[in-house]
Amino acid sequence: DISGHWAEETILEAVYRGLFNGVSSDQFDPDSAITRAMFVTVLYRMDGQPAVDQKAGFTDVAEGSYYAAAVDWAAKNGIVNGVGGNKFAPSEPVTREQTAVILCRYAALRGADTSAAGDLAAWSDGSSVSPWAQQAMLWAVQTGLLNGVGGNRMTPQDLARRGQVAAMLMRFLQATV
Repeated sequence: DISGHWAEETILEAVYRGLFNGVSSDQFDPDSAITRAMFVTVLYRMDGQPAVDQKAGFTDVAEGSYYAAAVDWAAKNGIVNGVGGNKFAPSEPVTREQTAVILCRYAALRGADTSAAGDLAAWSDGSSVSPWAQQAMLWAVQTGLLNGVGGNRMTPQDLARRGQVAAMLMRFLQATV
């Protein structure tokens, strides 16, 4: 289902590197939304799946689930927070601005310079970026990790798609290697 998709090459690279699995044995589903569990799992794999010695304690993260260790790792390292009520919401999709924030936190953990100056006014929808995401979005745009979707728009509140996230992560790896 990726043949001819704009992100075909980066999806293949992300799968080859072991960051992503398909949603089935022969489907990647590049245009479906990526969930919080999927996103932290991909980052955890990118970080080499280090041992995790403490549980995050989220009541909605099932012990032994494919994402449990990734959530524990991401919470321990300040990459993600819960959504309140001691919950993580693993099945909730993430927005494009949320992916920028999470990836920015991961980059900072790895020692990358995540500072960025300027503003998002060059984008026709730059003013719609949530205040808590502005610095991370500016960093993601300035480093070339996050590109627009056409029409000079970045669509910060749109759901992040699996193909988009694969492309962002491959750009991140290229920029940091």
